Amino acid sequence: MFFLVAWVVCFSLAFVGNKYVLMYCTPMLYVAIRMGIPGIFLFVENFFIKRRNTIEKLSSNWFKFGLTIFLTTLFPLYLRSYGLKHLPASRFTILGSIDPFAACFWGWIIFGDIVTLRQIIASIIAMSGIIVLVITKDNSGILNTPSLWIFSYPELAALASTFVAKLGWALTKSLIKDNNLHSTEMNGVIMFFAGIAATIISYFNGEFVALSSFTNPKFFAFTVATIFINTLGYLFFTECLRRHHFTLISIAGCSISPLVTLISHFVYGDQIYFGLIISMIIIAFAVKLFTSEHRPKEGI
Repeated sequence: MFFLVAWVVCFSLAFVGNKYVLMYCTPMLYVAIRMGIPGIFLFVENFFIKRRNTIEKLSSNWFKFGLTIFLTTLFPLYLRSYGLKHLPASRFTILGSIDPFAACFWGWIIFGDIVTLRQIIASIIAMSGIIVLVITKDNSGILNTPSLWIFSYPELAALASTFVAKLGWALTKSLIKDNNLHSTEMNGVIMFFAGIAATIISYFNGEFVALSSFTNPKFFAFTVATIFINTLGYLFFTECLRRHHFTLISIAGCSISPLVTLISHFVYGDQIYFGLIISMIIIAFAVKLFTSEHRPKEGI
């Protein structure tokens, strides 16, 4: 239980910190910094200090390993950074609270988990909560962005990142179990190679000019602290994958949105409006309904 609570607290604080850093940084460049710096330290710790042969363990399944890097960090983190940059942190995390439904979806697709009528109804209720959030939204914290139907592109990015990340973490859990890996070594190789890929993309996109913001000592220190909290969150999360069923982890993740809403209200002045509260209540009810008879198999 400690790791679940620690993960929720770290991720909640990290969302608020990430929002501030993204005010002065492009999404892909921040993915490069956020993954690259801790990835280097974890990589050095595992390969040169503890002498772990993680690459050798994973060498028999390079395609799955590469797909895991792309789906766990690189692509979903870019979507999240883009969404968080253009949305209030409170609304962004509520959009991401559909974790259990995304986990159930991939459990059904990949592992053949049985989906009950109650779970289908709960998923529809959760989607109605998302719609309530979107149609009653306060636009004061949103930059001008394109939209599709009632959803802005940042909102679609936030929703898509949840589904993509759940698939990636399912593959991560599979690799950890199949290759008997420790959480830090798996995080190390994922962050290291994702950081390299994001750095290359940022360089060719000409995004390195944003690095001038990091010459400010206070901003640099804040960014380092945020990255440290992010890394702790990922380590706690990966440890949760070893100890708990994925659906339980997803349910615990639903507590992140109200915590972020309170913190961002006091830090950034994000409005707590009626539609936001109603959407959280609807989604919480949907999660309760969804899990009331859920007896998952060992899978996602």
